[in-house]
This record gives sequence, structure tokens and C-alpha cells, in this order.
Amino acid sequence: MKKVVGYAHLKPAGEGYDLMYLYVAPEYRRRGIAKEIMNGLINFAEKRGKNITLEVRKSNCNAIDLYTGLGFKKISERKRYYSDGEDAWIMCLTELR
Repeated sequence: MKKVVGYAHLKPAGEGYDLMYLYVAPEYRRRGIAKEIMNGLINFAEKRGKNITLEVRKSNCNAIDLYTGLGFKKISERKRYYSDGEDAWIMCLTELR
């Protein structure tokens, strides 16, 4: 039996896509699954000539490292973006591979 251990959602937005969420079950993290999912999304967007933009908690160092390693750049910030008041980085992948 197959098991879903991670998922993501891209939403069309303007000239590109917004990454709405990326999730990997805790017991499957640190195995490259998020990177594999993201590479699939990046390939999808690149085939269409589109960029990907996302928001990430400033405290989520693991996610920031993942996105930076995939070529995303911090382009701005959103103050008090999350319901608990935490700020977010806005990151974008604009350079297609």
C-alpha cells in the first residue's frame, strides 16, 4: 500500500505561481522529500515559463535553507503575516534553470 507522506499546493497568481503550502509528515522529514516535491513544482513552473513566490516564517530556518538551496531569493518581508504575529520572508524563484 502506498502512503502519502508529503504534499504541496501551487496557486496561479499573476505571471507565476504562489506556493501556498508544503508539508512533509514529521516522521519522514530530513529525507529529501520536501526537496523532491519542490523540484517537481519548479520543473512544472519552468515548463510554463513562470516563477514561484512563497512566504516563509522568519524563524523557519530549515525551510529557508531548503528554498535558498533551490535558488529562491528573499525579495521582501511581510510584517506580522502569521496569526501569531510572526513576520514572513517573501521569497521568489525567478531564474529558470
